[in-house]
Amino acid sequence: MSVSEVKYDGASGQIRRIFVIRLRTGVDMIEGLEKALDDYGVKNAAVLLIIGSLRRAHFMYVVDRPDLKLKAGYSEPITIEHPVELLGARGVSCISEGKRVSHIHGSICDQDGKIYGGHFIKGGNPALYTLEIVVAELSGIEMSYEYDEEIDFVALLPRTSS
Repeated sequence: MSVSEVKYDGASGQIRRIFVIRLRTGVDMIEGLEKALDDYGVKNAAVLLIIGSLRRAHFMYVVDRPDLKLKAGYSEPITIEHPVELLGARGVSCISEGKRVSHIHGSICDQDGKIYGGHFIKGGNPALYTLEIVVAELSGIEMSYEYDEEIDFVALLPRTSS
């Protein structure tokens, strides 16, 4: 693919505020993140860092899916039913069609030292001891998740706003 054929959606803006958030034991990673962002009035955010430990982990990752347009898609949900170390997670969070949407990926390590990674599923990742989060609120950028016919999937669509 030549440089002239590179396709992307993008937007330019600024960081308005930085937040440091600690989620306490038992609070779900994504639910807690979203509650804090809503409480602070944050519409569009870059989730720069999440570290800590989880009581259990619930996630998906990309697998071969011959039935889909791109021949790949998410696995069935995977749950690790024991404590894991959250080595790091990051993503974005926005209000899309009136609803908060957070897309968080990361890596974890289980008690045997096995590393897993993927897309975390809301409601299935409660903090063990603590989760520490750093978030940048974005200004001048509007983000939404919209259906993309080319990939037959819902994807991030960033736009520069005034």
